[in-house]
Amino acid sequence: MIPAVQLSIPWKDRKKGLKISDHDAVEVTLRSSTERRPAGEPRIRAGALDIPEVRKYIRQSVAQLKNRPGDAQSRFDLWAADVVSKCHRAYRARARAAARERTLLERLVRESHGRHAWARDELRQARKRAVEQPPQPAAHIAHALSQEREHSERLRKAKGRLARHDRGIQRVRAASEQREEAEVAAARGKQRKPPCQPTPPLTYMCTKDAAGRVTQEWKGQEQVAEH
Repeated sequence: MIPAVQLSIPWKDRKKGLKISDHDAVEVTLRSSTERRPAGEPRIRAGALDIPEVRKYIRQSVAQLKNRPGDAQSRFDLWAADVVSKCHRAYRARARAAARERTLLERLVRESHGRHAWARDELRQARKRAVEQPPQPAAHIAHALSQEREHSERLRKAKGRLARHDRGIQRVRAASEQREEAEVAAARGKQRKPPCQPTPPLTYMCTKDAAGRVTQEWKGQEQVAEH
């Protein structure tokens, strides 16, 4: 956006100063697309333009767009390439941060599960000793039961944090799919082809007679390829 103040023009009567526009002007419009770039090329993925640092960079770079060397088209092409690279790096950084967070949450769940299993074993042993050795004080069982409940609550919270993390990623993915469907419905994009799994190589082939008995067979990719 170009602020209205920058669009000001002088009045015929210089004493009046500048005539300020009543609205801002659109300098660059960014619109999402359903088309994907080839694998390995930087791209602006869904949600990348919502990252605060990306939005800040776009505002600052657009304001300095006229200071770039070259004609208008070359300046815009260089700017667009910089924006795509910035969005790609920011998206990858956020994805790596999310992956690291999930790794830490998974480790926390495993550790909590191990401690809970140890607490349950201690409680089972305390109850067993109470039956085999009646003079055992009840405080031992109470302490073991308290530990088991504490570690059970920690395990429940760890699993909840991991589940909330996964649900957040699923919500972002679902929102991206909904935006894509809206673009297709509004005739602003093309429906993507469904992903197709590669056909596994043929490793067995045989011939049968009229009775259904196997008369000749070939095993392995090399033998099958020869026939």
